[in-house]
Amino acid sequence: MKINLILSDDDYRRILATPKRVRGTICQNSPKEFCFRAYSESNESEQLPKRQFKTKHSTTTVNSKRIRLYMSIPREETTDPAEIIYDEVDDAASFVEQNMEE
Repeated sequence: MKINLILSDDDYRRILATPKRVRGTICQNSPKEFCFRAYSESNESEQLPKRQFKTKHSTTTVNSKRIRLYMSIPREETTDPAEIIYDEVDDAASFVEQNMEE
């Protein structure tokens, strides 16, 4: 059986240029046509140092390029989710103010 595999020019060059495997996803467009998308490369030497602050429901991350706040509150939580959000955002804001890099 023959299939068509569609991939971007950048992904094709990356596959040819490296002896390592290129990880990615393959989606099926039709019974005989597939599309490959490589995962983005993460170069560990280029990763920026970061500071993290964790609470029960959130994680705040600060580095020189971005500030990130991630929250996850289960619906079964006994206290009011809005109160949790207000409290943890206040804690995260204090952490960000203390760790802002010039």
